[in-house]
Amino acid sequence: MKNNKKPAKLATNNLDNVEDLRLALTEVFRGVVTNNIPIEKAKTLVATSNSILNTAALQLEQNKFLGVEGSKRIPFLESKK
Repeated sequence: MKNNKKPAKLATNNLDNVEDLRLALTEVFRGVVTNNIPIEKAKTLVATSNSILNTAALQLEQNKFLGVEGSKRIPFLESKK
């Protein structure tokens, strides 16, 4: 059976921090479950988000290695509060 629904548009224009990324990934999951997002597109979005998080992890490791843990904030990892 062919799905004639248009793929869902994601709210990815405002990914300012990890919380926004988590919400966007939740939308991806929901879109896959409801067949509104093709699996290949979901895989691409998840791979991209993993790359974003891996670069943040790398930056944290670099800060730790250089001994600047407290002085090098990574705004993307901070809450919107």
